[in-house]
Amino acid sequence: MKSAKKQGDEQKGIKKRRQRSAAARNVGRIGALLTVGIVGAFLLFQVVAKIIYPYKLGYQEARKVAALQLRLNKATAMNDFYRSRVNYLESQEGGEMLARHAGYHRPGETAYLIDPKLFAGMPPASQDISPATIVAKP
Repeated sequence: MKSAKKQGDEQKGIKKRRQRSAAARNVGRIGALLTVGIVGAFLLFQVVAKIIYPYKLGYQEARKVAALQLRLNKATAMNDFYRSRVNYLESQEGGEMLARHAGYHRPGETAYLIDPKLFAGMPPASQDISPATIVAKP
């Protein structure tokens, strides 16, 4: 049989080996958990980014569509204005207004041009010289 002292020393050695291996195992576990945590966080970030990307893209495209729709509405309004202006100028009344604005008058008429400074306080639409602003003497 082994002596008691030797048995005690062997048991201490076993405990020390168990303690060292337990500490080594804990370091290994901590390293593994840290690695799994980092990889898991990276994968979670990638999944969330893949889920959010279509919504982000849709939001950006909706903003672009809204800006283009605004441009289209402005262009349509300007087109309507120009069409109405062309229709007016093609009419007899519009042609007469344009001719009188250019200085033409009917035979026997005396044209009086009114000073544009009189219209300074009025809105721009009333600054056009129309037949009503020209006084003609027969």
